[in-house]
Amino acid sequence: GSGKSEFLKVLIESRPAGIDLFLIDPKRVELARFKKEAFMYANMEKDALEMLQFLVADMHKRYELMERRGATNISEIGENRVMCVIEEFANLRLGSVGGAIEDALEMLTNMGRAAGIHMIIATQRPDLKIVSGRIKNNIGTRVCFTVASSIDSTVILEKPGAEKLSGKGDMLFLYPGKDLQRLQSFY
Repeated sequence: GSGKSEFLKVLIESRPAGIDLFLIDPKRVELARFKKEAFMYANMEKDALEMLQFLVADMHKRYELMERRGATNISEIGENRVMCVIEEFANLRLGSVGGAIEDALEMLTNMGRAAGIHMIIATQRPDLKIVSGRIKNNIGTRVCFTVASSIDSTVILEKPGAEKLSGKGDMLFLYPGKDLQRLQSFY
């Protein structure tokens, strides 16, 4: 009842035209309605890993194109932007290929934005075993809905506060260089 799934659905529905949608949905229910719109859709660990490895290879290809053409922006090489949404990251991270998934995500969160590849990673289990520093350090913009404890809030936002939210879309929003904002999300 925090509003996380609805938030993801609205993000997907309101994406700009010309965005290639990649979806990873281990629960198989939250994002399934967008399956036909997706460039790629995965709900099994192995398929999710293959998708992330595809995105890493695509990212390197984009960088090579930008370098060859002297481009400084993805729009200069005529490639679509990519929006990759991972619903319930904990299911992937704790699975048998979790280490390889973390490796691919570390690279994508570190270098993907400049290549036009944008990652949205969601989880109901915000602990350090799931959201490690390797990934979190490269994710500047963060949203936190109501969580069980100040420790969970600190894992996501680097400070407590989300444990005091009321649920139903009540959220904290952190953007690099800005103060933490309390907002009302879609619900």
